Amino acid sequence: MKGRLEYPESPKYPIKNVIHGAEIIDNYQWLEDSESDQTKNWIEKQNKLTEELISEKAEQGKFYDRLKTLFQYEQFLGVVERNGFKFYMKKHIEKQQPILYRLSKEEKEIVLVDVNETDPSGLTSLDYFFPNENGTLVAYGISQGGSEWSEISILNLETMEHFPEKIPRARWSEIIWKKDNSGFYYTRFPIVGEVPDGQEVFNSHIRYHTLNTDPNNDRLIYACPERPQEYPMPVLSPDEKFMLIVLHRFVSNDLYIIDLEAQNLEAKPIVENSSNFYSPRIHKNHIYFWSDFENSNYAIYKTTRSNLDIDKWECIIDSKDTVLVDFQLTKNNIAVTWLSNVSSKITIHDLNGNPVSKVPIPERGSVQSTGGSIISSTLSSDSIFFNYENFIQPPTTFSYQISNKTLSILHQSNLKIESDKINVKDVWYQSKDGTKVHMFVIQPKDLELNSKNPTILYGYGGFDVSMTPYYGPSILTWVENGGVYAIANIRGGGEHGEAWHKAGQLGKKQNVFDDFIYAGKHLIDLKYCSTQTLGISGGSNGGLLVGAVAVQEPSLFGAVYCSVPLLDMIRYHQFSIGKTWTPEYGNPDNEKDFQWLYAYSPYHNVSATSDSPAILFKTALNDSRVEPCHALKMTALMQNLSNIQKPILLLVDSAAGHGVGRPLDKMITDSAVFLSFFEWRLKES
Repeated sequence: MKGRLEYPESPKYPIKNVIHGAEIIDNYQWLEDSESDQTKNWIEKQNKLTEELISEKAEQGKFYDRLKTLFQYEQFLGVVERNGFKFYMKKHIEKQQPILYRLSKEEKEIVLVDVNETDPSGLTSLDYFFPNENGTLVAYGISQGGSEWSEISILNLETMEHFPEKIPRARWSEIIWKKDNSGFYYTRFPIVGEVPDGQEVFNSHIRYHTLNTDPNNDRLIYACPERPQEYPMPVLSPDEKFMLIVLHRFVSNDLYIIDLEAQNLEAKPIVENSSNFYSPRIHKNHIYFWSDFENSNYAIYKTTRSNLDIDKWECIIDSKDTVLVDFQLTKNNIAVTWLSNVSSKITIHDLNGNPVSKVPIPERGSVQSTGGSIISSTLSSDSIFFNYENFIQPPTTFSYQISNKTLSILHQSNLKIESDKINVKDVWYQSKDGTKVHMFVIQPKDLELNSKNPTILYGYGGFDVSMTPYYGPSILTWVENGGVYAIANIRGGGEHGEAWHKAGQLGKKQNVFDDFIYAGKHLIDLKYCSTQTLGISGGSNGGLLVGAVAVQEPSLFGAVYCSVPLLDMIRYHQFSIGKTWTPEYGNPDNEKDFQWLYAYSPYHNVSATSDSPAILFKTALNDSRVEPCHALKMTALMQNLSNIQKPILLLVDSAAGHGVGRPLDKMITDSAVFLSFFEWRLKES
């Protein structure tokens, strides 16, 4: 395609915002109202244009059939053992959504919840499940259209009948059953109307639900109305006498304790106003904490309820060159997950922290969370369960029995992948300030370094999230067709501990963008690609990343895929749950924070240059995390700049959210569009 596209009309309605003395004109603030007829008509026209150019062709393109094969594999998600029963969700071939099963002690598999039966469209998703201790009851959450606003149902596994009550607004809920099976503790958000308009997406709180009762009467255990943007998570002691509260704010958390035997439930502080992470587990008379308060690579501490003063905690497992990612307790041991050179390791320790064994998992891969903790365990067993994967191996579910040091495969995919034709390389490069940054490069084995290879560079760079090796059908399909796929482990992530995260946080966010820009430059220097054949991709915080670098270095990239992004960093905190991210990005209402946010905000730094790359913005109307208006406004702005010659496209999904719980068909089609866009632009450019 040559020449500039004819775009749908995007009228300008200038609104002047004066923020800390700066006059900012926003011509497209009207697109913040996604429910207006004008916005809906505009979206419809944008989708039509994108579908004519990419979407309708993607299913007939060369990628679709291979993607369909690579996406259709069986996988166990979130294995949990209770009283000899194993519970798990299983992702099936040709099923839109996973199915919840219980595996009996006689290895008989029983279907508990199948949302495919109730909704063949795949738009209903099973978000989580929590069985009770003896494996006779299970509470689970279901949401619609990717919204993540779950409703809890409760199933009696002895009668296979549901309890009559359903609990709404239980997004990201943590459910803890009482041992007498009378009910459970859980987290939920206010029902619309209980709080002022707009506040229902905040104010998460902990309640106790008694079975066979009206959830509206559930006892309030803990709420923190003075800090509505923070999320409380309960940790119940095995004797059910006290509860620890982790008050979470994405980049740190506080700790409280509640005496459940007291007449008045009062949350007493253990750690307040913290800038660190604290994750507790309780075993018999001891409390174990995972934290970075003394070591940015994290450590595990041990104490008792009578010695909660942080100065009295005993460090029992420390880390130096490796990052201590997570831990779980078993009957007699501690299972610890580590990151070493951005790959996972698992070690077993006794309850005093002394080494017992190393779990013999393959090197250069990841132990990935599949809904909950990275490792699944219980205090009544010496077995652990986990999923392992890498760039050329779909997730395999393992069990490891600590007492006899036996590693067993619980489930393995039978997908055929010609792994001998693919190379995965560890590449190190220097960023702008001289910092050394790691990057994975996945490429065909016989690749010629001729600067002509279509290359996709992916990154995230925020919220302590680590980009470890993972199985990605899009990656494999791209590489099998001769392309190169690179993943940069830039600052802002957790690949090298909390110091690495903080080096890309708040006023240091430019480090994240510089790391990514220099990753692209390094790929060009190594002759993998040229500026014309280099594309970049990112979603959510990664959408902010690619949006920012596309504005800062427009001539460096040939194409950009920007999914569910944040792009207006001056108003982001006014949309949806944006206020919860101010500890990571900063608060635009604060003048100091405003200065750095305004300096890099993609929406406010676009220049009308003919060097701008082709961009496909992707968003969804049901996104309950990042408002779609970010992508809508940026599209309108860039399409109206006549000097930008390459396509600026938008694709808006009306029946999807941030990406969680997508049906199988949707994942395949979205990936086909993703690869087709890059195939089109990186080869034509």
